Amino acid sequence: MNTIIFCSLLGAPPTTPVIKFDTLTIEQAARLAGDNVTIRFTIGDAPAYTWPVNGQLRTICGPVLRDGDDQERTVSLIGDRTRKAREGKAFTVRGTLRVVHHEAYAVNGVHVPAWDDIRFEER
Repeated sequence: MNTIIFCSLLGAPPTTPVIKFDTLTIEQAARLAGDNVTIRFTIGDAPAYTWPVNGQLRTICGPVLRDGDDQERTVSLIGDRTRKAREGKAFTVRGTLRVVHHEAYAVNGVHVPAWDDIRFEER
């Protein structure tokens, strides 16, 4: 609160906290869902790929996976950034955070339980 008051007195915009996307929990993400936030994450070992979304190229990638953490997290970056989105590279980007709930279903008679994933779309 003091930071906001101090910045307003100086005429400077308050700083926005940067969220560590690599370790963001579903509970934390649910509180921020739909908000414009700034995240920092490190590209994981899953290959990034690019595809068109509503007439705009987007690069889809995920953060580094941590031992014991099976939370699904996906990042959608503006443009074709596959050459820059290499394993181990860190990014800080601003955009919208979302939580997506997937219902349980069966595939060839095998039950797949419901799950939630955390998605971030750069704006």
